[in-house]
Amino acid sequence: MRLWTAQYTTQARASAALHGDSAGSPLVTETLYLPDERSVREALLARGLTPVHIYPYRKPWWSSLGRRAEWQKQIINALRFQSSTRSAGTALRNIAEHEPNPARRQAMLPMRAVIAAGGSFVGAVRTLNLYDRPTLAILAAGEASGRLAEAFREAAAHLDGQTGVWRQLTAAAAWIAVEFAMVYSGVAGLQFYFLPSMTEQAKSMSADQADVLLGAADMIWWLNGALLAVLTGACLLALWLAAVWTARRGKPGNNEAISVLRRMPMVGGHMAHSALARSMRMLARLLRAGVPVDRALGICRDVADDQRGRAYWAGTLERIRAGVPPARAMSEGGLDPHEAEQLLTTTDTAAQMPLVLDAIADERAHRADLAIKAFSRSMTYGMVGIGTLSILLSLWLMQLQGDGTMDILSNALQ
Repeated sequence: MRLWTAQYTTQARASAALHGDSAGSPLVTETLYLPDERSVREALLARGLTPVHIYPYRKPWWSSLGRRAEWQKQIINALRFQSSTRSAGTALRNIAEHEPNPARRQAMLPMRAVIAAGGSFVGAVRTLNLYDRPTLAILAAGEASGRLAEAFREAAAHLDGQTGVWRQLTAAAAWIAVEFAMVYSGVAGLQFYFLPSMTEQAKSMSADQADVLLGAADMIWWLNGALLAVLTGACLLALWLAAVWTARRGKPGNNEAISVLRRMPMVGGHMAHSALARSMRMLARLLRAGVPVDRALGICRDVADDQRGRAYWAGTLERIRAGVPPARAMSEGGLDPHEAEQLLTTTDTAAQMPLVLDAIADERAHRADLAIKAFSRSMTYGMVGIGTLSILLSLWLMQLQGDGTMDILSNALQ
């Protein structure tokens, strides 16, 4: 099934065209969701229409679905509200019919076709290509058990957790970027504007004073240049990490950007704690939604964004399939002793396990928050130190410049 753009006219216009008559109904363009071109042609003929052009639907370059995360939460929240008085399929169809964004209405055409054909609710949602595997698994478990209201609540909590993590990282990165830009501009200004102007001014000084100023300027040039090289290297590294992260995000295999970041002090700790916190919270929501434990662990393994996380969840899944109880399987490897002890105290996977997993996730999220705050503080202190050093060098150079200027004035008065 795919989207097709069909241009057609009525039989009356076709007949008029055969007889050389230019009168008739206008050409109509419509988007259809069908398996192939032949099906589109047959559907139009069955409606008494004459196909003129049929081609695969191409999304206009100017169209936009808007913010993806915002749209995800809008649909889930609308389903939570409307499904209280009607079926989930009817609620989903109403959402599609009243969507004001034209690009989003086009994207919802496959979903409406699945609903019209009597398909499942999750099958219709899946055609949007909007939600990740954990969200779809939560909704599928809710549909199968008849507990969609709880599934919508868990799915909304999962989406809020995902956006919250990115919001925290974005805020920290933005603050560091502002500090970096301020310090970099000061160091670059000293290197490429202030030092050359001082060197030019030394030509009007006495030989002794010019030698002192040029000697100091040469030393400052090397020292400030080293600072500029370090800052430039850090900037290029950050840009490379961002580019690799964007290119490899969501793809299978180890992400080079994540591997580099995990080796960095404090950043690696934050990533390890936050990744485990997200996985534990995701597993808790999947279990609460009624997803079987082996399937939930398989989802955690597949969506893990680094090799270490995938190895932990894959090992846990293998131990469970070998007959090890879920709590003991998760406690072996990757967890602190007190976390493993907490897991071993659970007896009921459906009721107690999600509570313990949430507790572990809260603790790991707290430790991740402390790590990112420590990294932000260290970067702030580093930027302040570099900026202070650059200012001191500038003040020293200005003092030498002032001494030279006073020497010139004294000679002129004599």
